[in-house]
Amino acid sequence: MAKPATAVAGSGKKAADGSDAQPKKSKKKLLMILVPVVLVLAVAGYFVGLPMLVGKHPAHAHAVALPPGPVVDLPQITTNLADGHIIQIGLAMQLSSKSLPTGIPAVQPRLVNTVLATLGTFTYPQLLAPAGRLQAQQLLEAKMAPLVASAKGSPQLQTVYFTSFVIQ
Repeated sequence: MAKPATAVAGSGKKAADGSDAQPKKSKKKLLMILVPVVLVLAVAGYFVGLPMLVGKHPAHAHAVALPPGPVVDLPQITTNLADGHIIQIGLAMQLSSKSLPTGIPAVQPRLVNTVLATLGTFTYPQLLAPAGRLQAQQLLEAKMAPLVASAKGSPQLQTVYFTSFVIQ
């Protein structure tokens, strides 16, 4: 005996074998939603996960962090920038706790020369932006650390602070 055809909520269309056939939904709409979501997650994972895997600063990955020690001020420095503007800057060097600043005066002229040469490569617009000042600070740290380490007593430079920063 043949089964009676019953209507099921939906399209109301019957296939040749008597079962309800659902219309195919467009896969384009699904792709248009999934692709941006996957891209956003991938970018977020890159920016969040990569620093965790690599560490905050690869150059300092093997260095043992020592507690802060003495702070040594350098004299105020005024120099020209690459585009003709002028910078007047005050710097202080944070040494590690095991460092003795007794040898710093002997290398101070080389430190000042390094600051002059480094800042002279920047332009006014570069240093006006916070990212530019951070880049200058990091570059100064990288260039000054070996000079500080060569001083008597082998002090270690932890960071460089801007105590004043005027550009015009």
